[in-house]
Amino acid sequence: MRRLLPLVLAVLVAALIAAAPARPALAAADGTLAATSVTVGSELRFSYSTPRPAAANWVGLYTDPGNGPAGEAYVGPSLKWTYAASASGSGSLPTTGLAPGAYILYYLYNDGYTWLAQPVRIQLIAASGTLPCS
Repeated sequence: MRRLLPLVLAVLVAALIAAAPARPALAAADGTLAATSVTVGSELRFSYSTPRPAAANWVGLYTDPGNGPAGEAYVGPSLKWTYAASASGSGSLPTTGLAPGAYILYYLYNDGYTWLAQPVRIQLIAASGTLPCS
């Protein structure tokens, strides 16, 4: 009986693993996101597209480097965000209250942090006549 116990346990573990539902793999970031650098105080305009539209898809702006979902997981809040629910379209984010510097724009799935497109690095440029913060 002692010799059979390891074999029985191995068979039970294998059966449990086989019966467990498979965790779906993350879908590839198969959409598009485009934006250009802007002057602080202007609207940051972007365009997007995805084959996975959802009412809660969203675009978020994060500092670079910073707390953005680089690993497709929450690390910290976005500075600015808006929903982007259609299969394709355009939108804008206000830049008021932000400092000049490097930022990253993410297009994310369904109120989560799965990328719908590759992130876009942008620069917020100081308005003329002002000095950039360092």
